[in-house]
Amino acid sequence: MGNDADLQLSLQLFAAVLDGNIDDQPFISIVESNPRINGKAAIDIYRNNSIGTRLRALESIYPVVKKILGEKCFMGLAHDFVTAYPSYGPDLNVYGEDFPSFLSTIIRQQDAFAGFPYLPDLASLEWFFHAAYYATDDPLYSVSDSSAIDTSVLLFQSHALYSISTTYPIYAIWQGNQAEEKKKEVSAVDGNEYILISRYQGHPRVEKICSEDWRIVQLIEGGIGLEALADMAVEQDLELQTRLPAMIEQGWLVLYKDT
Repeated sequence: MGNDADLQLSLQLFAAVLDGNIDDQPFISIVESNPRINGKAAIDIYRNNSIGTRLRALESIYPVVKKILGEKCFMGLAHDFVTAYPSYGPDLNVYGEDFPSFLSTIIRQQDAFAGFPYLPDLASLEWFFHAAYYATDDPLYSVSDSSAIDTSVLLFQSHALYSISTTYPIYAIWQGNQAEEKKKEVSAVDGNEYILISRYQGHPRVEKICSEDWRIVQLIEGGIGLEALADMAVEQDLELQTRLPAMIEQGWLVLYKDT
């Protein structure tokens, strides 16, 4: 390539060709000058490798969804997904986030999946479990005495904290599919089920929480000052005195002071 613009154009064409989104010929014409391999054959090799790598990534991230659907059905859906959702970066750890919404569309459109309305929420749980492992580390803020926490201190959700509110028993479904033994019967949820996915000592974990803890966590989304949080807790009749220190200890919430 003669310059950076030519290189960028070639890379864009290459990515589009791998995903089958454009005709192969424009890129083939670029590589035809190499006599060692036919341009079409080279593209097919790279395309198959690229698709196969993304399929394996989805298998790794969504093992319970795969187990429920069966390998053949899951791989068919996964292939449709990787064709429709290209990978725009080199890090496959961030690939596959849209798979739950993709499943939601499939379930709405295809009667064959009418018996699996819970799958998008289950897939969200699996994605968050994966994302929690790779999430950015939280900043450290040491407080030796609670009296030292002044009103300038802000409270944030951990980078590795994710939450789900669902009407399906996805916690029991997920937990019941962690081993090879026969799955126990899962009871329907009476109302909403609240689930937190977090990282503790380097390992992701999944927990069911009560509605009060859920409401406290939601109040802190995006960050909030301690004084403002206390006022909102009074208005909504939420008990913070024991719950807040426990949430910080569990690593759900992070104290931060902008110095």
